[in-house]
Formats: sequence, C-alpha cells, structure tokens
Amino acid sequence: TVTELRTGDLARQHDDGLFEITGRCNRLAKVFGVRLDLDHAERLLGDQGVDARLVADTEQVRAFVDDPEQVDRVAALLVAEHCLPPHAVAVRYLEELPRTANGKTDYAALSSTGTPEEPAQPADVRAAFAGVFGRQVRDRDTFVGLGGDSLYYVEMFVRLERLLGEVPPDWPHRTVAELSALGVRRRRRWALLEMPVFLRGLAITFVVGSHTELWDLQGGAHTLLALYGFAVARFSLNASTRTERVRALARSVRELVIPGLLVVGSAALFLRAYDWPTVLMLNNWLGRDVWALDWQIWFLESATWSTVALLGLVAVPATGRLIARYPFAAPVVVLGVTLVVRELVRYEPATTLARYSLERTVWLVALGWLVQAARTRTQRWVVTAIVPLTVVGFFPENHPREWVVTAGILALLWVPAVLVPRPLDRAITLVASASLFVYLTHWHVYPHLEQDHQFLAALASLVVGILVWRGYVAGRRRLRQGRGQGLGQTLGQARPVNLR
Repeated sequence: TVTELRTGDLARQHDDGLFEITGRCNRLAKVFGVRLDLDHAERLLGDQGVDARLVADTEQVRAFVDDPEQVDRVAALLVAEHCLPPHAVAVRYLEELPRTANGKTDYAALSSTGTPEEPAQPADVRAAFAGVFGRQVRDRDTFVGLGGDSLYYVEMFVRLERLLGEVPPDWPHRTVAELSALGVRRRRRWALLEMPVFLRGLAITFVVGSHTELWDLQGGAHTLLALYGFAVARFSLNASTRTERVRALARSVRELVIPGLLVVGSAALFLRAYDWPTVLMLNNWLGRDVWALDWQIWFLESATWSTVALLGLVAVPATGRLIARYPFAAPVVVLGVTLVVRELVRYEPATTLARYSLERTVWLVALGWLVQAARTRTQRWVVTAIVPLTVVGFFPENHPREWVVTAGILALLWVPAVLVPRPLDRAITLVASASLFVYLTHWHVYPHLEQDHQFLAALASLVVGILVWRGYVAGRRRLRQGRGQGLGQTLGQARPVNLR
C-alpha cells in the first residue's frame, strides 16, 4: 500500500526509468554561500586518486585523509573545484579513518574530531548511541539505562572509542552528557581495549582455530561462558530497581533466543543438521545422552537457561532483595549450589557430555558473575583462590584446557584493559562483536575446508559469522526504528520523494 516515502535520498533518473542514488540531503552543506554536496565532492576527489572524507558547517569544510602526502593536494582541489576560499578549507591527516561496526565511514566521529582535548558535541555522542539502539537518545540516558547488553556492548564501545579517543572504564553507567564532557583525546598508535572485549575476540578465535585443527588451544567456549556471566551481571544486575533488573535479564534471554532460533532453526530446516528439540534449546533434556551434532549448541543452551534461572531468582521479591543487598555473597552462594549440582550429575564416559551438559557448565556463568561482583582487593583475592579450585580437575583428560580457562578468568578479574595496535584493534572488536554468531555458524562452514585448507577454513568461519551478525544487527535496528516511528505515523507523513 506504500508507494512513496520521504527517504532523504538524492538521486537522478536515467533514460530507462531507473533511479541512481547519488547522496543524502543531510550531506548537503552551505559554506560561505557555496552550496556543496559532500558526497559528490568526495567522488570528485576519488576521481583524482584521493581518498578523503568530508564534513562541513556554515564556515568551514573539513577533510580527513589517511595519507599525509595528500593533505596539500586535497586543500588545493577543494578550493579549485568548488570555488571555496582557502581559509574555509581545513585538511587533517588521521592514521585511520573512523568507521562504524558495519564498515561505513563514521561521519559522527569525524564531525567531533578537532584539536586534542576539543570537547565532543553532545549530538555526536547521542548519534553514536542512537545508531546502536535504533531510537532517539537523551542527554541523561546511559548504556545500561537504555537496555544495553553483551551484544550491544562491543559495538557501543567501539563507536565511543573512535569518537572520544579514550573511554573510561565506567562508561556504561555514564550519561550521554557526561561522556560528551570528556572531550576528544589524542588517538594513539595503540588502542586501549577493555579486557572483556579482548577476551571475547581471543576466545572465539581459539574455538574456531581448535576446531579447524590450526592449533590445540581448547577452552575458548568455556571461557566465553564465564564472560557471558560477567556481562549479564554487569549490564543486568546493576540496575537500580528490581523491575529494571527483571526487564534487563528478560532482554538478555531474548537476545540469545532470537539468534538461536534464526541460525539453529535455519540449519535444522535447510541442512538437516539438528533435531527440533535443539532448535528449541531443549536438547539437554530431550536429546540423546551420547555425543551427537545437537550437542554443538551446548553453549547457547547453558547461557540461555542459566539466565532464565537467574531471572527467576530476581523476579521473586525475597531472593531479588537478597541479591541486591548482598552483591558479593549472592554469587558465592549461587556458585556453591551450581558446583554441588555439577558433582552430583555424572556422565559416562566422563570425557564427553561431562564437559557440555547444562548441569555441569552453569557454574561457569555463576563464576563470571562472581568475578564482576568482586570490587575490593580482598574480594578479588578470594575469587583468585576460588577460580583454580573450581576449574582444575574439570577437564581431567586435558590439563592445557584448564589453564586456558583459568588464565582467561583471572585476566578478566585483574586486568581492566590491554593495549593492542590500532589495525589489530579493529579486527578484535569485529570478531568479538560477532562471537555468538561465529560460534553458531562455524559448525557448518569449516568442515568443507578443514581437510586440506585449515587456515582458509578458520578464516571463512570468522567471515561468515561476521556477515550473519551484521545482517542480524541491521535487521534488528530497522525493526526498532520502525517501532519507534510507528506505522501509522510513517504512512501518514509519506510524501513524494524529491529526486533530482
């Protein structure tokens, strides 16, 4: 029923009736009376062999290049091609042009880029939040308050890091206004990555590499499960009221169930890879008690049902109050209960399902929760003693796996961030963002290549997972934007598009 929408696109119509999109209305600028299409200007520079990105206000066009030898040439071309006064053009060299998680130029970050310590514009920080959450954001909003979870976390951190240059450790609890007031810090050749982001990227790479037999470093999936528990505690259990904590945990369940239904359901429907109890995340109870392909999804089942159990604890007023009142003692008790369950449930042979069943892995989520709850030095030392006591002996046939998991959890406990080179920073954050989707899809990618091309099998597994994640994020964002605008409002405001 919709034939016309005001999209904000600029286009020209060819003789065959098709339209070619040439730019966006919000990329038009008027500088000293000169009307300038920034996208068109970028294309003209590209025709001259110059890769530059442009932003503008009413007094100046600012160009950014990643080749220092092109600075003077870009300034001369902009002045000559567009009749701009020389003082209205500023060109700056950046070691790396900022990009969004989807690989597009991050013009919001460029708009706020200036001299060191120049204050960021609140509108730019708001735009970064709005781009992740797909809805309007206010100055008093925070990442946690907006319902941020582990899936949003990495993408939001990357956007802020590229916008501000350096992000404080407590940024999920700071408002948009507070983050804007930090100012833009000088970008270094080394990026400061938060340890949870670094470990997520490293752990899923360990998983893919061990499955493709590139190396024998196992334990990545169990480390990811502890990281998930850490993230749930950080973003869902720190809300101010019990109602908000319940809603946050429900969102965490949803963000696991929906990708699971889409990816695992597609594999069951088109590849006949799984039985339907696995699609519904019931394989732990309805599946076979011997190793089968359905057990490949153990990580998703453990993460989902442990979150459901935690949601139940928080939803009950009495236990919900106890968890809020005793933020460190509560995960200690829950960890103790899960360890008792782990020891009571036995599988034969002990080296197969003993590592993957829900009853014997849920303790890792509780351990991640405990790591996040350890705030004082004394509490950290207590957790430091608990970690090897719980991990060592869990993999009796594979001691290196135990030390991989132990080292990862202790790094999460004691090391807040790690310095990595800028190019590696982008790769790690991209893989970390897509870690859940890499895990779910790689089972159906690497078997076709691992026999003779192990490296290609691992690379293809990462790439496919990233592409599926990007498609999921784009679809989720469009749905959120559609709900925010309202179908009736969208149809009521539809007007013919001004194409020229």
